[in-house]
Amino acid sequence: MAKTNFVKPNQDYMPEGDVSLLQKNIEELGLSEYTLKKLKGVEIDKIIDLCRCQMKHLYKIPGINKKNVFEVLKKLQNVGLDFKRSPIAATTAEDGQQEVSKNNGNVQTEKKEKNNFNDKQNKNNKGAVNKAQDNNKNTNNNPKFEKGKKEDKKTNFETKATANNKHNSDNKNNNNKQNFDNKKQNQPQKAAKPEPVKQAQEVQKSQPEPKRLKVNSYDIDSFINDSVPAKKTLKQEREEKIAKAIKDLPPIKNPDGLYKFYRHGKWGYKTESGKVVIEPTFTEAFNFREGLACVELNERCGYINKQGEIVIPIQYDTACSFSEGLASVTKDDKCGYIDKEGNVVFDFIYEAATSFENDIAIVKKDGKWGYMDRKTGEIRLR
Repeated sequence: MAKTNFVKPNQDYMPEGDVSLLQKNIEELGLSEYTLKKLKGVEIDKIIDLCRCQMKHLYKIPGINKKNVFEVLKKLQNVGLDFKRSPIAATTAEDGQQEVSKNNGNVQTEKKEKNNFNDKQNKNNKGAVNKAQDNNKNTNNNPKFEKGKKEDKKTNFETKATANNKHNSDNKNNNNKQNFDNKKQNQPQKAAKPEPVKQAQEVQKSQPEPKRLKVNSYDIDSFINDSVPAKKTLKQEREEKIAKAIKDLPPIKNPDGLYKFYRHGKWGYKTESGKVVIEPTFTEAFNFREGLACVELNERCGYINKQGEIVIPIQYDTACSFSEGLASVTKDDKCGYIDKEGNVVFDFIYEAATSFENDIAIVKKDGKWGYMDRKTGEIRLR
């Protein structure tokens, strides 16, 4: 069994949805054979087992990728079910509501203190006015100011009394206001809290917006519905890039006088002036060396001359260019060497073999590497 990091989530969690549906086997969802096999490989047999998982849990199952995860999600949503969701968003919203309630309490407390101060100040002002009225009354009953005295003395006295009362009242109000300011200043400063509505908006804004599930710029329907057009394969993109890169390359000087070129997915040969000598008909082609060129056709390799004639049959699995009169070729997963007439010089007994340079080639035989002498065929281990 393949090694896996997948661990079945908490079995005590009860997902929301139809209880009878949750107890059914996952085969009821209509999943693909591959996805079904991978899920059952980690003992996910019931639909409730899937609903207890978060999406991140399924990625730990060997062989499960985004395509399979979104396939499962689509099938669950079709029957009104879903994966287990992270509780982070719900916790954030609950904390925001608690913060709003706390702010409302602070605002009410501050408002109550302000009302108490206003009541106290109104009471003081009322007392000062009553005292002034009493003083005026006493003055009118005093013999010194009986009727018959000059009006100017009475007016001066009343004016002076009113001024004193107003001065005392102002002083008392100023003292009360200063005491309240000092009391408020001595209290620890509270950080400014946003308004309840604003706080609720910020809480709502902080919650992550639901993301639309996408893979490779396609919706999850791309993996379920055949109507969505498929993207180009990596092989197609690679072939287009190779064709463009080769087209932009300047020709390299070739001593044989022929240059390979690429057109419509095939290789051919032309002269330095651009005249086509061998039409592009090969799926792969090498430069001419020692008068012959290795070409590939229908996944087999052989050799042609400069007239485009096949001089060594196209029958090998792989082949290298000629070097010092010999070429390394592969047949039935074994390597050997042939001459320019196609005769076998060294049998197909090697696991790997390189081209000769200065009469020496590197070969692998029976799991060991060594140097082979071109003249004698002897191998000296490395």
